Amino acid sequence: MIVKCPNCLNQYKINTSRVSKTMVRVQCPACKKSIVLNLKKAAPQEPAPASTADPIENAVSLQAKDVLSESSVRRLGDLMVTVDGKEQQPSVLIADEPRAFRDFLKRTLEELGCVVEVVDDGDAVQRHLQKGPKPHLIFLNVVLRHVMGFVLCEKIKSNHEMDGVKVVLIGAIFRLDRFRRDPSNLYGADDYIEEIIVKQELQNRVRKLLGIPNADDTGKLEQTTPADVLEHARRLARIILSDIIIYNQDKVDQAVRKETFYEELGDEIREGEEYYLSKIPSDRAEIKEIYSQTMSEFVKRRKRELLEMTGK
Repeated sequence: MIVKCPNCLNQYKINTSRVSKTMVRVQCPACKKSIVLNLKKAAPQEPAPASTADPIENAVSLQAKDVLSESSVRRLGDLMVTVDGKEQQPSVLIADEPRAFRDFLKRTLEELGCVVEVVDDGDAVQRHLQKGPKPHLIFLNVVLRHVMGFVLCEKIKSNHEMDGVKVVLIGAIFRLDRFRRDPSNLYGADDYIEEIIVKQELQNRVRKLLGIPNADDTGKLEQTTPADVLEHARRLARIILSDIIIYNQDKVDQAVRKETFYEELGDEIREGEEYYLSKIPSDRAEIKEIYSQTMSEFVKRRKRELLEMTGK
């Protein structure tokens, strides 16, 4: 099948004999334009026409190769053709506790055409890797149960049998002082993400890790509405509050009982607020106030809960 790029007008001969799909997306090696092919309507294979292109065009043309076996041309969706010519979808293992963020990860990766499996703890990760086959990409929550995610990451990256497997750590939220090293120094991880990552950025990172060509709209930001921004701000404030509670469990309840929550946890609250303000639009007062409102609502709610528990 002869394909002509509508953007740069280069022509390529594509061998479609190994492809069972009727709709395939490929990428022009020259200009990176994404092209959708309808193989159902494709004409029988014919010899490539004599090239009249200049030397630069000839340098990027694929004359004697099967384009679909080139790493630079891959399906974006439900088909990924590897360099050896075998059809294979990228496989991903997500190790995280059952929660909304894990569902978001799985859904976003499946939209990219990945085959996704999920497990709940570190032991399950080890069993999955032992039985094989190894996934292309693994997402590990840093604080997995049974075996911590960062421990698993170090084991995977030091095991030569796992060469080629990419690992992404899911880190804590605003306590980034523990994770501000480069990904290569972060227990060997290839990347790390925060729980507030947006869909477009996540897809971009996964494409880069897996070597999947960008779609035409990869570089475009998703349009957001005022309601989206508010929801994002509320979610971020709740996550920061959760982080404060997790790392100060005993201190939090004592401070709530003594009504000294803001005094005893002042450093953590201020640190969280600085991070919060760095991640939201700075020109909207109602969004700035969400953080303090979230803290205040928690203190009131927790005080009622503690009173009910003690019966006083």
